[in-house]
Amino acid sequence: MSRLAAVVGTDSEKVLEGMLKKLEHRGFKHQLIYDNHKYRLGELNVTEDKEVQTGDPHYGVIYDGSPMYNGREATRAEILNLYKEQGPNFIENISGNFAMVISNGTEFFAARDPYGIKPLYFSANSEHFLLASEIKSLNQVTDDIEIFPPGHYCTGAKELKRYTKISLPRAAEAYTLEEAAKALYELLISAVNRVSGKKHLGSFLSGGLDSSVIAYAAIKTGPGNIPTMAVGLENSDDILKARKVAKYLGTDHYEQVYTPEEMLDVLPQVIYNLESFDVELVNSSIANYYAAKLAQELGLKTVLSGEGADELFAGYHYLKEYETGYVLNEEMVELLRGMHNGGLQRVDRMTQAHSLECVMPFLDPRVVEFALALPGSYKLSKSGVEKWVLRIAFESELPGDILWRTKAQFGIGTGNEEFISNLIEKKVSRDEYARAKKTNNIEFKSKEEYYYYKIFKEFFPARSVEETVNRWLV
Repeated sequence: MSRLAAVVGTDSEKVLEGMLKKLEHRGFKHQLIYDNHKYRLGELNVTEDKEVQTGDPHYGVIYDGSPMYNGREATRAEILNLYKEQGPNFIENISGNFAMVISNGTEFFAARDPYGIKPLYFSANSEHFLLASEIKSLNQVTDDIEIFPPGHYCTGAKELKRYTKISLPRAAEAYTLEEAAKALYELLISAVNRVSGKKHLGSFLSGGLDSSVIAYAAIKTGPGNIPTMAVGLENSDDILKARKVAKYLGTDHYEQVYTPEEMLDVLPQVIYNLESFDVELVNSSIANYYAAKLAQELGLKTVLSGEGADELFAGYHYLKEYETGYVLNEEMVELLRGMHNGGLQRVDRMTQAHSLECVMPFLDPRVVEFALALPGSYKLSKSGVEKWVLRIAFESELPGDILWRTKAQFGIGTGNEEFISNLIEKKVSRDEYARAKKTNNIEFKSKEEYYYYKIFKEFFPARSVEETVNRWLV
């Protein structure tokens, strides 16, 4: 787990120092700086023995995440050698989740993983070319900030090139539904097994299907019991269901119950860390924030999450409007493409705000490839049951009322949405809301969105930052 910032241009030492300072919340024990007076690359990491040598003193290599080559994490020297041998197209042979920068002052290369699991933003102007893991790192330096798009690389200011695109693969071999369920089971168990031996590992548990599947897999593959964490308002659906799953699996279970007033109090911190004012994203981030805070207080370093299952297995209710065929699968590909500034942004910011690494087994490349190739009818049954094949895969491992629990958005299952909406309704008068809709260049969905927007603009006044926000359902 790392966080990065890079500067190519004048006054780079002073600029980079301030940028890295804004990223220390993501977890910081060691600082790595490459500098040859033409560029300055900085990385903060928590691993004391992390390999820092590139094999060439003229080049610097920084990255966040786990860039994989030939089935294992690549070293900096391997990344640089591949870049030298194959040029920028070497990135097509790198898998995993990553954001990376390579430079010798004259040459410059930056890239981001296909799904955007690891965040990256950039700014290009006459003085500097800047990159960083979060907007707040750039926000203090420039008003011109853009998302570095997933699946792209660049070799110069704004010279972005796509190297891969999330798309539907050829149909899977002729699996029956039961065979597909068995194969999916094995893939998910394998994805969790790769991290189950980590020290200080825990799992978020909402009591829904996705998080319950991951918690089960962690128990099955791990050396012993693991802590699970649930959050929400008192007696909320997530709290009660998670308690039941934890008892069934025998996990060391912890809960964080909060009040509506406490949700309101933590909103500014959530929005600052999230870097968004989208209503649905903010509401679900409150729960994620408290869950990550609880994990940090328990001394955990890595947490498992069920993120990605809805996008792969038709978990959203609106998908029932689509025919269960190619069109449905195409829509799910669009959902995956939008995760980088949706659910993945929420998970990254809320966990990293508490110096946690988050592993999402559903987004393991092998799981994604397999899921995308399955027929839409395996994901959404003829009777309208979402995540059909996933439920069948784990039907003998989880209680029936958990296995067949319908999808509830994180902010809804925790009880957040209704209560916080009612609180904000009282805080924003009708006249203020009417004026806001006239004076801002934005059509607000609700008083709630306007309230979040006001807080957001206090931290991020630049118009360019506002344009990075993905306003879901707008």
